Amino acid sequence: MSPEIRLPRPGRRFAMIAVIVSAVVLIGTVVSIKATSRPKFCRSCHFMETYYDSWARSTHNETACIKCHYPPGIKGVVARQYRAVIGMAMFITGRYSDEPRAEVSDANCLADGCHAGQLVNDEVIYRGVAFSHDRHLTDETRGKHLRCTSCHSQIVQGDHMTVTENSCFLCHFKRTANNGSLSGGPSCHAAPPDPVQYRGIRFTHADVLGKGADCQMCHVSVVEGDGVVPQERCYTCHDKPERIAQYEVSDLLHENHVTKHAIDCLQCHLRIKHQKKEIFEALSIDCQKCHPDHHAAQKELYMGVGGKNVGSQPDVMFLARVSCPGCHVVHGGDEVQGVTEEATAKSCAICHGEGYAHMEEQWKQGLQRLLQQIEPSTKIVADELARLGPNVPAEAQELFRNASHNIELVSYGRGVHNIQYSQRLLLQANADLVRALEFARSSRSLPPIQPVKYESGCKTCHFGIETKALDVYGKRFEHDSHLLDANLSCGACHSSQPKGQPGHGETPITAAQCMQCHHQTDQVSCATCHEVLPAVLAYSNSSFDHRVHVEKAKLTCTKCHSTDAQRSFFGNCSSCHHDASVIDVEGRCTSCHRAQTAMFKGDSYQRPSVKYDMELECVDCHAGDAGGIERAQPERCLFCHTEDDGYATVTAAIQQRTQERMIQIDTTWGKVRALLKAIESPEISAKLDAIVKDVTFVRQDRSNGLHNPELTDQLLSAAQNQLDQLLREITDEIQR
Repeated sequence: MSPEIRLPRPGRRFAMIAVIVSAVVLIGTVVSIKATSRPKFCRSCHFMETYYDSWARSTHNETACIKCHYPPGIKGVVARQYRAVIGMAMFITGRYSDEPRAEVSDANCLADGCHAGQLVNDEVIYRGVAFSHDRHLTDETRGKHLRCTSCHSQIVQGDHMTVTENSCFLCHFKRTANNGSLSGGPSCHAAPPDPVQYRGIRFTHADVLGKGADCQMCHVSVVEGDGVVPQERCYTCHDKPERIAQYEVSDLLHENHVTKHAIDCLQCHLRIKHQKKEIFEALSIDCQKCHPDHHAAQKELYMGVGGKNVGSQPDVMFLARVSCPGCHVVHGGDEVQGVTEEATAKSCAICHGEGYAHMEEQWKQGLQRLLQQIEPSTKIVADELARLGPNVPAEAQELFRNASHNIELVSYGRGVHNIQYSQRLLLQANADLVRALEFARSSRSLPPIQPVKYESGCKTCHFGIETKALDVYGKRFEHDSHLLDANLSCGACHSSQPKGQPGHGETPITAAQCMQCHHQTDQVSCATCHEVLPAVLAYSNSSFDHRVHVEKAKLTCTKCHSTDAQRSFFGNCSSCHHDASVIDVEGRCTSCHRAQTAMFKGDSYQRPSVKYDMELECVDCHAGDAGGIERAQPERCLFCHTEDDGYATVTAAIQQRTQERMIQIDTTWGKVRALLKAIESPEISAKLDAIVKDVTFVRQDRSNGLHNPELTDQLLSAAQNQLDQLLREITDEIQR
């Protein structure tokens, strides 16, 4: 009998505690494993409610969550407990994410008791399309190894592990020719064997397919979207630069996201839609489907590329990142023709202001001028090369093709998309045509093409200005004759201040400066600029008609105008009009001297001159010794009067008295005007207008009272008295 082993009392106590703790832990573990194995445990967190409800409604609602989301065996138990503890801790501390993700391995899906026989019982019909699990899971699809969850996922919120067509469309239509299926239409959609009725029409697919027709000849625009991956979506999960740098490594991305981790495709890719459309919907198709690169020429011009033997030169608007809708903002067309967005003069004005509204049309005209100039050259070279037939040199052919390409690029691409690059293309085309003739050993020459030598910066906005004409200083100004013929620069007339600076674009040149060129002594004819004679002009209180003097009297311009740069007037009208041998002047003085006649007769004032009452004529005082007309001299008075009566000095006395009164009136008038600024009186203003009328009548006579001394004295005396009275009234008004 062996001796009884007794543990010390402290040891027995420790062993008892260990047994109890082990039992508690074992029981707790069993209970925990049992509790966390139930689907209801998953909904302990509020953000799992949606996922739990979708599971409860799904065909998997008899299958516990752990059977899919954790590996089988002890490994799955440990992983589940670990994640449960970690998840509970994060939930309690508030560090959890409300967008949880879990993976389902293919091994779980294909385990015994689940879908183990799915690959054996291979083909299924999904929405009328034959589907092979074996082909998709065992073969690489487009170089990618798929998982069960690549198609069975919760893409649509609320549909748990449900197959959606989005995954199918993404694989079968991304980057395929003409938006056709990866495997071809008939492989998915067999033609209906029986006739179909469509809007009252009986149609048999087999008839047209048997003749080689393609499905997309009728079923157009059935694919929408391109399934691209916007790079910004990477940032929703990744923030490390080395990860983002792998954006374009497609095989690596699909291996990590699809094969290893079963990330849902649409978390990265944009959706591709595939559906049958009614014909009226199909007619609203993308033009690129039938007209690929329809606007290629416009895009190349805008980007400043595509020319032959010409370096790139992007348009300034392209460099400013202005897209097509930035200028194509005006609705064009109608209900019958269709509506499109057009670029018009309004497009420029929207951003730059109304001052830019004319530029689009001006650019078009400038380019059209160059195209019209180069068109005859193109025909000449084409005719010369055709004449040589098979013997045309290869160099000449290549140069002609390059020139034709550049011309067509400008013509078809609408050169206004890049005016500066378009001009370079046309100039290079012209140079290539010249060289092509040289290689062809032709004796023919090409007409010149005239580009405008704009100053730096001017052609950015003012291209085509040579097609415009305007009125400057009353004369018609043609830009083409100055820029192309005279080869002047913009700065010859305009300010050279850059855009945005004060004075930019202004025309500081004066009319006199223009005359320095236009009134040179070798000027061929005045009619070069003065094609239209000026209208009737006021001159020296009379009227002057150019047509009468040029067309009837046959006078030349230099008869009255100097030949210096200013072409100033030096003519003496009296040399003709006061020469009795040239013109019968008697009785015709009033034709020119209307103000003098009015004073002489006392018109409107009913007080004619004494000399008029005596029936004296103008020639009685103004007749010259040689028979012409001249200014009246004091000694003419002695022809009728005697010196003893004082008539030798009377004319000078009358003129001096008149001049003194005019000076006095002007002085008083200045005082009245100065005081009148302090008050506003319509009545006083009306009185001043009447005084001005009388004084002006005397002033325009220009004889200083000799033609009618009595009326002159009356008018000036009255004017002085009235001004004195007004001065007193205004002074009193101000003092009050």
